[in-house]
Amino acid sequence: MDMNNFNFTTKDVLDTLKIVDEFLLTTRQLQIAKRNQCNGLYPNTGSIAAKELQNFKKIESVQNVYKSSFLKMDCAADHLMLMIKGFTPPVMTLAPWVNVRSILELCAHVSWVLDLEINIETRVNRIFAIRYDELKQQKVISEIRNNRSRPDEKQTDAIKKRMKIVLDDGLTLGCPEIKNHKGITVSIGERMPLITDLVKVTLDREFEYRMTSAIAHGDIWATTQMGYQQNKKIASNEKGITPIEKHITPEAIFYAFHISISAFSQCFWYWWKLYGWDENEITSLLDNTFDKLKYSNSHRPWKNEYLQLQQSSHLS
Repeated sequence: MDMNNFNFTTKDVLDTLKIVDEFLLTTRQLQIAKRNQCNGLYPNTGSIAAKELQNFKKIESVQNVYKSSFLKMDCAADHLMLMIKGFTPPVMTLAPWVNVRSILELCAHVSWVLDLEINIETRVNRIFAIRYDELKQQKVISEIRNNRSRPDEKQTDAIKKRMKIVLDDGLTLGCPEIKNHKGITVSIGERMPLITDLVKVTLDREFEYRMTSAIAHGDIWATTQMGYQQNKKIASNEKGITPIEKHITPEAIFYAFHISISAFSQCFWYWWKLYGWDENEITSLLDNTFDKLKYSNSHRPWKNEYLQLQQSSHLS
């Protein structure tokens, strides 16, 4: 999205914060309403999710797909709320970009699993890949802790046993075991993509993910571009060096929300579609929000223009 085509003001930023806050509140209310209506967020009869739950050989595996997705979407919503706080005066110029990065990671995982174009076997393969990858990271953290002053071998052993259980469950369901060249199991179901590749494939946001990662890592070139400006009120020194000061433009704040809301809305749309709920209800909310934020149809996952853009991007 070309921010140079807009001239945003401080009032536009405050309006954006209010719109995003209202959007998050409404999506939360919708989730609660559906939970009460469907006795715990069960999908509509005849929906894609309902058929998956009914026909797959192990219902718990399908439930794990959606439970995991709900939790990651909830985490993404938390980061969006932190963005609102971070961009509310006095503004933080750098920290909210780390929230953007986390939102991209979470929404990439959810979009990968809830992809509307895959079948339940692929969906289950992918949730096993994510689960096994998370357990590997948990094991590494536990082993690091064991090398410090508070060893807990029982915890590490419990994680290893859990990894074995997850592996056996996957193999029972027909999920392939993926090993490296040394014969060590590295994944189940599918090879877990690198997160940068996953963000690129599912959200088409590789540039934004790399940029926000650079900010998260404190790379000087990234932080100075996105969170500082030259202080022209102070004269340059004898070497021609001008001091810098914390600064972020309204356009940058708008762009940060554009990235995040687009990714979050894609996940929410996938979930709603798979559960077979009234499409007019959710598209009305999304269109109303995106209209207020001045987002074009090419950035709306429920619009044909968006799908055409994604297809052309993946072909290129």
